[in-house]
Amino acid sequence: MNDSKTAWQQNIEKQLEHLKQDNEMIIEFFRRLLRGNYSEPSKKKSTKKLKKLNQQALAKIETLEKNLASVQAQKTELEQNLRDLQTENQNLSRQNDLLKAETQKMLVRIGELEAQLEAKPLSQLKSLYLSLDELTQNDLKRIFKFPEELSLFAAGILHLDALWDYASDLRQQHKDQLFPIIRNMIELLFEFYAPLANAEWQAVAVGEEFDRKIHQKDNRSSVAGKKISQVILKGYSRNNRLIKQSIVEVENE
Repeated sequence: MNDSKTAWQQNIEKQLEHLKQDNEMIIEFFRRLLRGNYSEPSKKKSTKKLKKLNQQALAKIETLEKNLASVQAQKTELEQNLRDLQTENQNLSRQNDLLKAETQKMLVRIGELEAQLEAKPLSQLKSLYLSLDELTQNDLKRIFKFPEELSLFAAGILHLDALWDYASDLRQQHKDQLFPIIRNMIELLFEFYAPLANAEWQAVAVGEEFDRKIHQKDNRSSVAGKKISQVILKGYSRNNRLIKQSIVEVENE
């Protein structure tokens, strides 16, 4: 765009030089005319030439004015474009600063979540596992092969169904000290299992009517009971299909 402006300027300067030369010719004509150096035919011829030069000069002046107006318009447009670019650059700079701030917040949040995952669920899972007696830990070797935190976590996610069955067996065997520990492990793992397996807890609440199609009666319940009095172990579904029926206690109305 700078090269284009230079060309315009050179063109205008060239035309101004031509006007200057024409002006000098006109001045010289009047000098001769005043000195009486022209005969009548020469005067008429010169006057005709002078008119032609004058018309050419006026045409050149008009062209110059148009060119100047065009250059001024281009200059105004360039200045506006420059202001627009400066404004856009400022907006982009502000957006970049906002993105940097948001990215920093996300990094901090990710760090917090990683810290929580490391400090809470993993350590809690290991603490629950280590609170089990040696015999129970041996029983769980088919699920938990290694006692390290990440290994316990990964194995629990992969074999949650088997862990739930083990908890159910403990309840039916009246091993009331061990059952709550395994149940807590299942509930802790399920928080992470659910989004991975498209799973969700079965909706069940005290006071609901017992339904053998979706509930499993605890062996301590009243045989003739119809109302759920306690939810012992929640069941869950996976991909909208019921996998484990909730174990509940029921009682007579």
